[in-house]
Amino acid sequence: KLNFGIAKMDAQRALLDQLMGIDRDRASDDTPAQRRHWSDPESCPFYLCGFCPHELFSNTKSDLGPCDRVHDTAMREDFTKATKEEQRPTKYLFLRELERLLEDLDMRIREGNRRIDLPNPSDRHVALELNPADTKENIRELDTRIEELYTRMEKLGEEGAVEESKGLLKLATQLKAERDGFDRGNVATNHIENDPKDKRMRVCDICGAFLVINDAKSRVESHLEGKQHVGYQMIREALADLKKENLSSSDLRSSRDRPSRDRSRSSRGSARRRSRSRSPMRKRRSRSRSR
Repeated sequence: KLNFGIAKMDAQRALLDQLMGIDRDRASDDTPAQRRHWSDPESCPFYLCGFCPHELFSNTKSDLGPCDRVHDTAMREDFTKATKEEQRPTKYLFLRELERLLEDLDMRIREGNRRIDLPNPSDRHVALELNPADTKENIRELDTRIEELYTRMEKLGEEGAVEESKGLLKLATQLKAERDGFDRGNVATNHIENDPKDKRMRVCDICGAFLVINDAKSRVESHLEGKQHVGYQMIREALADLKKENLSSSDLRSSRDRPSRDRSRSSRGSARRRSRSRSPMRKRRSRSRSR
């Protein structure tokens, strides 16, 4: 219980850091904290590059939990102004994280396709059943989606867009029916066992969800607009763009070398400044000795 409470407090603190900044508790008359640099260890490298995967899948089966790094818009703006060479190490970290996420997902997609390809239909039904944890996550995701639809319906109703509101109501009703199916324990097999023609299924090659082939348009649209599909679509597109930049681990090595070179240049500059500041005094002393 204690560990759970601490984890919950850490998650709340991270959320407040993202929304209000890490100096939110500083009084208005306090001396402002030194502005942090985007390369600081506490800064989230993924957020700097465009988005943090931890923010994409909240309340879904792919939920990564809260990010333990700082998400600061000012630091991200500074990062975009940095040179391409300076950005490369951070972008490489982002690329490796996206590759890791997609490696895990693609493995699940291959496993899903294997289960669908089982020759015996009864075996296929058993293989496609979701465990209780998956069922709860699906219900939670559907609840979120339904709530969003009702919020949009209310807004459209206030604006007088009656027809659009009716369309959303129809979609919300269908999602509620799907949610009730999960509640009754009739999960992925619902779409197969209830149809004498044994509807065929496939795995979405973007997000790994099980889909019914030739399913109703509203259900297809609901899937395409869902958090998981949209999130993994973003990840795949971002990874494709990053691969064009030919990033590599050597970028990390060069970034580790850069601080020492910078310190060396800084120390040489300081030495030259001290030398220049002492030289006039030496000249005055030499003139006084000559007199």
